[in-house]
Amino acid sequence: MRYQMRLYIHRLCNLFDEHNEEESSVVELILAGHVHNDYHTTTEGGIPIITVGSDAYGVACGKYKKSLRPCHEQCINVIQINYRHGYIYNTRIGRGDDLYLNKDK
Repeated sequence: MRYQMRLYIHRLCNLFDEHNEEESSVVELILAGHVHNDYHTTTEGGIPIITVGSDAYGVACGKYKKSLRPCHEQCINVIQINYRHGYIYNTRIGRGDDLYLNKDK
């Protein structure tokens, strides 16, 4: 099910590639939340798609080891976009890891 949802999101977001080709405004990033695991990919045209975790529980949290910071701990994301150097940095506060995406790689 999770794979099918990601595939659906990817296909839907590919519509923004067409927008970028036709319009004067540009979609730089697609950011979504309310999912229980982090995920990132790009559209066929290269627009970053980032889904960020929310509070997690049960099976959806299985990838995180039990620790003093439980998997149901809140996670807050601080997104930084550096146009000059072409990267996106997601600083994670709480459960999960930081994410660094370089446009050139």
